[in-house]
Amino acid sequence: MIATYDKYKETHPITNLYLFTAVDDANYNSVSFSPVVGDTELYTRATIKNSDGTVNKYLTVKGEFNSLPRGYIALLNVKDKVKNQTDFEFTPTYETLDGVEVNGVVKRSVVFGNGNYVPNSSGESVAPGLHHTDIEI
Repeated sequence: MIATYDKYKETHPITNLYLFTAVDDANYNSVSFSPVVGDTELYTRATIKNSDGTVNKYLTVKGEFNSLPRGYIALLNVKDKVKNQTDFEFTPTYETLDGVEVNGVVKRSVVFGNGNYVPNSSGESVAPGLHHTDIEI
């Protein structure tokens, strides 16, 4: 799997954005993000490339998650959300090897900054780009 990573610049805006997590293949059969914000796919490794084709980073479970020595990388492309600058929330959901669904305990909220450090409707100054907050559920 090759995921293109575009650094944000006015002349070269982000076109793809991948969320990723790890799946312990000894305990879990699959992973998804709920509510669904796109298609999730599992890979043994992923290569993140810059827009010019050079390698930015190699992703493996062992390399990214020290506590997990084996498993899969789960990637979810949210490029449509980026393109439309649509805020979204997701909760990781796992399925055990015997088919039991396990919901995550943290809901992640992803929002887009207005880019101008201008106060939003709540009066807070919002920086450019993506921001996230985690809410325990």
